Order: sequence, then C-alpha cells, then structure tokens
Amino acid sequence: MKLDQSVDQTFIVREVNSLALKSLAIQSQYLYANVYRYWNYAHQLQSIVSTSTRLILYDLDCFTPACVIPLSFEKALNAPFPIPIVDTRLLDQYKSLSLEQSHEKIYDDICKEISDRIVIDLGLSSSQSRFVQCYLQKINLFQSIDFGFQKSIPLIIEANHRFYQYNLSIELLEEVVIKHLPISRLRQITKDHTEYKFILISHYTRLPGINEKIQEQCDNSLFIVDTKSSIFSEIWKQRCDEKFPLYGHQLDKISFFVKRAGQISEIMLPQKVCYEGEKEVTIYGQYKSDGLSTETFPLKFSKVELPFQINDAIFIDSQTNKEQAYLIENRFYQENSVLDVRIRFRFQPGFSPKLEVLDSQNRILKSSLVDRSLSLEVSDSLTFIPSCQISEFRKRKSAEAIQRLIHPDLASQFNRFIACANNIQQSSISTPEIEQTIINLKSAWTNCFRPNNNKFFILVFDKNQDLSPVIHAYNQLETKIKTLNSLVGPSSIPSLKQAYSTFIYILGGGYALTQDIDLDFLFCSETLSRPRKNSIAWDQKILAAAKVACTRHRQELFFKLFRMHTKYRNKHFFETNEYIWGYARLLLWYADIYSFISSKTYQENYTLLLHYCLSLNAKDNRNTSYLKDALISLIYMLTFRERDPQFVNKESQEYLDSKKLCQRLAETPILSRQANLDLPLNHVFENILEGSATQEQVRNMIEID
Repeated sequence: MKLDQSVDQTFIVREVNSLALKSLAIQSQYLYANVYRYWNYAHQLQSIVSTSTRLILYDLDCFTPACVIPLSFEKALNAPFPIPIVDTRLLDQYKSLSLEQSHEKIYDDICKEISDRIVIDLGLSSSQSRFVQCYLQKINLFQSIDFGFQKSIPLIIEANHRFYQYNLSIELLEEVVIKHLPISRLRQITKDHTEYKFILISHYTRLPGINEKIQEQCDNSLFIVDTKSSIFSEIWKQRCDEKFPLYGHQLDKISFFVKRAGQISEIMLPQKVCYEGEKEVTIYGQYKSDGLSTETFPLKFSKVELPFQINDAIFIDSQTNKEQAYLIENRFYQENSVLDVRIRFRFQPGFSPKLEVLDSQNRILKSSLVDRSLSLEVSDSLTFIPSCQISEFRKRKSAEAIQRLIHPDLASQFNRFIACANNIQQSSISTPEIEQTIINLKSAWTNCFRPNNNKFFILVFDKNQDLSPVIHAYNQLETKIKTLNSLVGPSSIPSLKQAYSTFIYILGGGYALTQDIDLDFLFCSETLSRPRKNSIAWDQKILAAAKVACTRHRQELFFKLFRMHTKYRNKHFFETNEYIWGYARLLLWYADIYSFISSKTYQENYTLLLHYCLSLNAKDNRNTSYLKDALISLIYMLTFRERDPQFVNKESQEYLDSKKLCQRLAETPILSRQANLDLPLNHVFENILEGSATQEQVRNMIEID
C-alpha cells in the first residue's frame, strides 16, 4: 500500500510516541494501526462515533499491542466521517484497559484444544497433537475459511508428514472459541470504563453463533464489526480526491534539560495537533527566562549531552534498552567556542520526525540520540548503589558459575539428574519410590549446582558459550513440570505434591538458563491468588519466579503482582515474606533501572513498601525476616536516584518517612547474614539515604545472594 506515490512503501505501525518512529527509513511513510482499522470499518461505526466519543479498539487478529490507546474524533472538511485523533502522551493511564491474556496465547490455546479433539477423533497418539496444532496455525483457519451456514468444515489434516481427512464441527469450533475468548475480562473493562466505546475486531466472530454469545455475556457493551465489509481502499480514493486528513496527531510532550547559572532549565516543544496530509510543521523548543519565553541557549562546549524526557518519562532505546540523551556537537568550536543555539522539531504525521539544532546563522549542527553516558562521581560517600557495580556483580557471579557448569564431568551428572526426573513422571510409580526419587533428584541436582555447599547461579551469559548440557537438562525439565501441572492438585498424595514442589525449586535454580523455557505458570496471578486449600507449592512458585525473572516479560509479570491481593496469605503480595524476598533479589539480579519501569511505578512501590514497614511492630520477632528483605528492597530501589536525582530527595515526604523508619528501627537493629556488613541494614539504609554510605558498605550490599 502506498499513501504517497513519492515514497516506496507505507508501514502500518502501532501507536507510539513520535521519537520512537525515528528508526524508520527517511523516505518511509507510516499509518497508525488503529487509524487504519477505524477507516476500514468507519461506515459501520457511525452510530457510536461522534466528536465526543473516545473509542477503544480490540483487534484479536493482530499481535498483542504494548498498550491500548483510545481514539478521539474531530470533524474535518470534506471527510465523510469524523477523523480520529491519536494522542500518545498519557500511555500509563490506559493500562487498566489492556487484556490480561495475549492475542497470541488466545489463538494458540484455541488451536491446541481443537488439535487435541481432532487427535482423539482420529484415534491418533496424543503426541501427534502438536503437529496438528502447528498445521492449524499454519493454514490460518479462521481467516482462510468462509464458515457460512455449514454444520462442519472438511479439512485435510497434516500430522507428522501424514495426511488425514477430518470434518470439523462448527458447533465444536464455537464451543472452543467462546471458551478461550477473554470475555470476562472484556465484560469487566466495559463495566469499569463507561466513558469509552468499545469495538471488537476478530475473524472469530465470523462463526455464526459467536457474536450473539459475546453480546449476551458482555451485556451488549461491545460493538462487533463485520470483518467481511471493509472500505479502506474506497476511503483512500476519496481522501486523494477530497484532500481531507486521515487523522490528527497530538504532539508528544518533549522536554530537554540544560543547566544555566547553576539552575536546570526545561526546554519544551509547544503542544499542538498536526494532521496527516498537511505540510510539515516546524516548531522550536522554548523555556522561561525572566518570565519570558526564550528559544536560544548558549552552547559552550564542543559537544554536550542533554538529558531529555518524552511525556514526562525518560526515553529508552528499543535496541540498546538504554536511556537516551540528546548529543549536540559544535563543529564550529575552533572558530566560535560559544554558540547561541535552538532546538527545532520538524513533524509531519505519516513520516519520521526530524530533531535538529540550529545556530544563530541557521546552520544545522550535528546532533543525535545516544545512550546516555553517566559518569558517576568517585567520592568517599554515595547516595545509591551504582548500577555499573551491580552489573559487574552479575557478570562476575555468572562467570564463576559458568566455569563450573562447562566442566566435562558434568554430562554424566546431568543424565542422572534427568533420569531421576523421568522416574517421578511414571504413572505406575509407588509412594515409597516417589519419595526415594525425590531424594535422588535433589542429590543429583545439588551435585551439579551446589557442590560443596557453594551456590552457583547464572544471571547473564553469552549464548555462544557451550552450556548445552545444562540447558538441555532444563529444556527437558520443562516437559516434566508441564506434565505434573496437569497431574498434581491440592488433593494429590503428599509425596506427589512434594515431587512437584521439588521440581519448582529446581526450576528456580536454573536462573537465566531458563530464559527460553515457558514458565509463565510461575507468575500466574489467578493461581497465586487462590486460597491456601486450593494451592500447592505457593511459596516455592514465588521464590522460583524471582529467580528466573531474567527476561523483561517475566519481570513485568512479577512486578505486576506487587499490589495484587492473594487469598493464600490474605495480604497484598508485597506484604508477604516470600514475595518481598524475591522482589529484593530481582532488583539485584536482573532489574535495569533504565528499562521499562517508570519513575512513577518505582516511587509508588517504594512508598507502599515504606508505609507497610512503618505499620509493623519491629520488636515482634515474626516481622524481622520481612523487615530485613524490605530494607534490602528499599536500598536497591534507591539506585533509581542514578536515573532520577529527584527520587526520594531530601524535600520529599518519602525521605521524611524513610528517616522515621530508620529512627524506629534504631532500637531493634535489623541484621543480615547475607551481606558482609559491619552495620545493621537499617543503618546502611540510613547512610545511603543521607548520602554518607562508604564505598565499602555499598560493595558489601551487592554481595547478598
């Protein structure tokens, strides 16, 4: 598709802030996905769309979006319908609109259950199910077949290079689809957010009975489009003739920070809506100087990095996962060491934006977004644990473990380890045999990972390193745990539940080696929130989840639990010993303060944890363990000061409350065996809080495991 004949191609992209689109090729054009969806079905939506409408679109046929963004609307001259306005300034406010289950998982689960039914009907081995599932996914069943009013669909099924005839019942298909669609979640969202209109787009709804069932269960709060009737090509032809914009884009809030006379000035780009199809808009950054808006500022160095934010958050590069700064270079420094410069932003919806710096002669200086370089000042005292020291700790501990795990003698031990795991899976095994196998399994695993009581754990590793024996062992373990997940429940015999708990413990001991294994079940909020009588291995799952949270996806799942309530302990997760132990370790082992977690989230979590600690009786020995890990968490969270100097600053209420906690714990010091400290944890926390912690104290705080 080409929206403009002067460009080679047009990309359909998700709604993101304008700077995220800088990576597109200069001559490439883009159209936002929700804008495309709206115009595709605009003729169907006019009964619910007006200039006062805020519209949410759920398209289950596409990959899961990073976030859900509402569309608002304006009338435009010559446009047949109201045009959508895209606003990406407040993405964090829309998290409650997201579906908890990914679109990919919904589709996979549907194909999995259908393939299981087909295998049974054809009398095939259950092992053939995955081949049938892959085949169903490959033929794109729901988009390639016209269901019409048929009672069944004749299919040629491929399974492991053999073909079978099968009539797929439409009734069965509807039953499976309705079971796996996130209808309860959609019903809850539409009930909680009546300020929006909701649209559902999906080829699942081509099944004759699906629409009625969805509307019935969602109280008619969803508008379901007819995917057979789309008009984008007609709209595009009309747009070319009538010259109306397809959409408007509210400019993001982009701020740069410069130091002038010892004070930080914020240079902001003006806010306005730009429209697709119109000429490029040029705006200049402004800041207040003596009450007046000013564009120029002096550049006194040959090069300088300006910190900047977009929509009140730092900008993280998707490739390097690092905070970005704006590098400006004065190529005329030899002839003029001080230039008056201004920042220019050129923007045309549908094309990559251009960020430029001009001097007083309108010469364009060299500028670019770069990974922010943080030169930590070396001093006798610190206000946080530097992230570079944490990173070095992770590399060092991992290198020590790798040296152990690549030892050639380990291969036989891994084989013994897997043999023990296989025994537990056998349905015919007796209770005494299970108990003995558990002992053997722990022994085999300990020989591999805990020789001579030394703990080895891999937090980071190069995939080029030859760790195939241990990775193979954990890949095999994945299949065992999935089998046990289906076999073991609260009513199972104790030895089988003990075996399950042992597997979870061993999975956790894999740390980053498990990064390619599907372990989402460890983080499942639904199962972890159940009452005690309906749960098994709850504590082991929480601890293991923290140990294996080596990927961004797993970290998101773990952090998401923080404020949730669990009936197992009848508390919020962050109020439980197991979760706060894991939270502290995750911050040390894996978390990157420059990654996806917003300053607001860190601030809120810090405040919640701090206030809960203040509510506890420190003299009660039952609270000592919790307070120890909570203090470790608070100490590691102060590392966020490296990213945001205003985090828990001395004028904040959080700082005053932190001091109050330190004073309260002065009478009952909290000691840590894990950290090689000459002070109680509460004293170290206070020293880092005030900026009087020594380099040695900071180094020793990193040594907990």
